[in-house]
Amino acid sequence: MDSTPFYRTRMKTEFGRMQKRNPSFSLRAYAGKLGLHPGTLSSILNEKRSLPQGRAVDIADRLGLTGLERKFFLESARTRVPIHDTKTAGPSAAQMLHLQLHSDIIAEWEHSAILSLLDLDSPQHNPEWMAKRLQLSLSRVRTVLRNLERAGFIRKVGKGYQKLSANSTTSDDIPSTALKEAHRQELELARQKLETVDVQDRFYSSMTVAVSPENLPRAKELARRFMMELGDLLERGQRKDVYQICLQMFPLTEKIK
Repeated sequence: MDSTPFYRTRMKTEFGRMQKRNPSFSLRAYAGKLGLHPGTLSSILNEKRSLPQGRAVDIADRLGLTGLERKFFLESARTRVPIHDTKTAGPSAAQMLHLQLHSDIIAEWEHSAILSLLDLDSPQHNPEWMAKRLQLSLSRVRTVLRNLERAGFIRKVGKGYQKLSANSTTSDDIPSTALKEAHRQELELARQKLETVDVQDRFYSSMTVAVSPENLPRAKELARRFMMELGDLLERGQRKDVYQICLQMFPLTEKIK
């Protein structure tokens, strides 16, 4: 049984995400970001030493952790509580596992893509079919399926999987770092697909306007409503493909202080 404390799992997860965005991102660069000596960081990640308790708050700050994610990070650094040994470590360990799983599911696009694949009108919902449709390795698909199953989003049925609609919503206390990573991956996917997908199968549009800031809340409300209506429209009829729909709105000007 895995006895990895939450803080170590979280540090490894963040390193993996950074390397995914930039394959040349090194352990030395990560150590610099965290304010640690590369040798010390290597020993922590390789389970040869624990995170010094006196550095836990600073590391949490440098990782941008907030809410429950920050709380569990600091608690695990203090108590060394593993996140998977839920039978012996008590309720907080189960909460840590739940948070880590949901953080990964939110941050990594493959999870939502596979959940949407299960909504397609197809008799094949096995890992091999999923890997082929999403152009992913079979090992990556199996990792994502394991995460989704452990988090209660899906269940194994025969050789395939079935989505559990009753459990397909996320917690309200979502780590901000996971959401930021999700948005980064969405933007990167949009950039890649701009070069590889035929214009008949994609739609990119943008406009630049002068705005009145007091209208932004209403604009966000309209955008959310539009996204819901667009999703409802696209799900009608026979569903054969999975699309990522992104709508970005952000300021180009700096605030006047």
